[in-house]
Amino acid sequence: VIAQLIKTLSLHDNAGARKAAIEALVHFGAGAVNALLPMLGDSDADVRKFIIDILGDIRDHRAVPGLILALQDPDENIRVASAEALGKLRDPRAVDALLACLQRTDPGWLDYAAAEALGEIGDERALGPLMTALGRITLREPVLEALGKIGNENTLAPLVAGLSDPLRIVREVSMAALLAIYRKSNPATRQTI
Repeated sequence: VIAQLIKTLSLHDNAGARKAAIEALVHFGAGAVNALLPMLGDSDADVRKFIIDILGDIRDHRAVPGLILALQDPDENIRVASAEALGKLRDPRAVDALLACLQRTDPGWLDYAAAEALGEIGDERALGPLMTALGRITLREPVLEALGKIGNENTLAPLVAGLSDPLRIVREVSMAALLAIYRKSNPATRQTI
């Protein structure tokens, strides 16, 4: 059944069948992972993207090495989807690869997705590179959010500065990040604020 569902992902003329196959494969969960992993090398970029999305939703850590490799895929959508999936998995093994993506300067969405994923993982090794990435206007929102999720009190200065940013979304993210850090540092107030 799993093999047939995977074949359905390559039906370009039947989006409904592909969507149903994706949902079914996610439902199979860990039982589908061994059949999905080899498909990360499929020649069809759409199939690779679906596989990555499915693996991210299943959240089985056996997928981490393959998803890290997919960060080098020639297709930008694949690279971004891989970063997003690694964020869902929250596996520290992905931190170095995501930091490399964050530090890329070529235009695109990969650095944005990498910043978000690093926040989800929450590893403090990302703090320095995230602080450096704050200097890039396009990354302020995901970086501030990631800093809040990591929750280190050493990041308060840029978060406080974000409260006066001209962009409303940056101000809102900064406020939420500060609140997240406060809650982490004082668990007794978690329920009262």
